[in-house]
Amino acid sequence: MADQTKGFREVLRQGFVKTTDGERRPIHSGTSEEQCEFIQEQMRAIGARRSLEVGLAYGISALAICEQLNRQQDSHHIVMDPYQNTESWEGVGLHALECAGYREMVSFYDEPAEAVLPRLAAEGVRLDFAYIDAGKRLDDTLIYSFFIMQMLRVGGRVVFDDACFPGIREALRYLVQDHRYSAIGRIYPDGRTWKRLLCEKIVPRIPLMNRVASKSLLKSDLELGIAANCVVLEKVSDEVADWKWHPAV
Repeated sequence: MADQTKGFREVLRQGFVKTTDGERRPIHSGTSEEQCEFIQEQMRAIGARRSLEVGLAYGISALAICEQLNRQQDSHHIVMDPYQNTESWEGVGLHALECAGYREMVSFYDEPAEAVLPRLAAEGVRLDFAYIDAGKRLDDTLIYSFFIMQMLRVGGRVVFDDACFPGIREALRYLVQDHRYSAIGRIYPDGRTWKRLLCEKIVPRIPLMNRVASKSLLKSDLELGIAANCVVLEKVSDEVADWKWHPAV
């Protein structure tokens, strides 16, 4: 049975997690309470029962996801993190799930996501929701997205954390211009710096710019709905784009 006194809010309030030996490890980074509630809101909106998470770390976001899944019957969460049981994290995320009573609903893979996701897709796993908070590079994000979107049902949602990182932002610019996906939500919006204003307002108005540059390239992150640190994409179609389609990002 779930123990709400050991959920994500309590973990964040106390500011530490414990190893299996009972030693305290202070939280020096992690998912905020606001972002956890944002994740739950996205799951609640679609009645998510089958979810997947890339990256575990302290287990804070996993606790929030499992708390929401626990309100549904026959729910299941998949998590992968090759560093969880190393000296970096000492298994604290898994231990937090165990203490909160969620371990039985979680399938954990102690392997890189790029190795696990293709297997899950080949097995025919279907998802309602996914949360990506791991590799920040463009290639990582595209690999994760490619396989997750195969498993995601139409109407399902994926939350991308750290969308301000250049690699993740470039991947999002590509994905959101694919007709199968739509940016539907975000929190922690980007700051309005003079560089962003220049790109968004002035560059598109330069004479002949629309002739020498792709229209997709001229669209700002704000126009595309991805100008934030945490972005939600919804899958709106299973229809694959024409092989000649390719946006400039």
